[in-house]
Amino acid sequence: MKRISAVAAVLMLLLAGCAGHHAPQKAELRNPYIEKATLLNKNGVAALQQRHPVRASRLFSAALQAATLADDAHAMALSGYNLGRALAAAGDKAAAQLAYRMAIKQAEASGDSVNLMRVRLALALLSGEFGDYVPVQSVADDFPIDIQLAAGQLAALRNQQDMARHAYARVLALAGEDRAGLLYAVRAHLGLAGLAQQTADEKMVRAQVTTALSLLHRAGAPLLTAKALRFAAGLEKDLSRRRALLQRAEGIARALKESQKK
Repeated sequence: MKRISAVAAVLMLLLAGCAGHHAPQKAELRNPYIEKATLLNKNGVAALQQRHPVRASRLFSAALQAATLADDAHAMALSGYNLGRALAAAGDKAAAQLAYRMAIKQAEASGDSVNLMRVRLALALLSGEFGDYVPVQSVADDFPIDIQLAAGQLAALRNQQDMARHAYARVLALAGEDRAGLLYAVRAHLGLAGLAQQTADEKMVRAQVTTALSLLHRAGAPLLTAKALRFAAGLEKDLSRRRALLQRAEGIARALKESQKK
């Protein structure tokens, strides 16, 4: 009996030793404030896409607060940029400019070149200040698609056609086949149509607008569709076709207005 008790005791010690030396599993540690900022930014973008800029502003403000609590300058810059977008969409230009300038400071402080360029372009487009303090030629080809689109738009406003075409070409090269990619492509095609219009290349204008409308019918974006239809109407010399295109655009505008009342 004593021998059995001794063996049991040894086994218990061995088991205890194994348990004591068991390596703990490594769980990926995530800063909860960064996770909160990421989720709030995601929800804010969705609200902005659904044309609810005031709701988006609240979500982005909360995201900026969470990023500040995390002391993460990158997240603060991105949240500030998004807040500026929402405020601009809500019509508060002064507040949007302030949000952009604060985001620029955060991006500069953290050496965040991507967000720095993103916010500078947004501020230039919003302010109507198209001077060389935002050099489009400094936008690298490996920058994200939204930066390429903004660079194209700014270059077009500066009448830098070659740079604008290059930026729009980068957008088309980066655009995927998902809805977001198609909508980026639509904006690039409409931008290229505008460039072609400046050089009186009517054939190219029509081709770009036709392509944009084709993509819009796949992706579904009422505001952009109405814009493209009005663009197409402006190209029509035949009054009946022009009127038909404008009526389609007006029908979309009415339907959007009605849908927002529900």
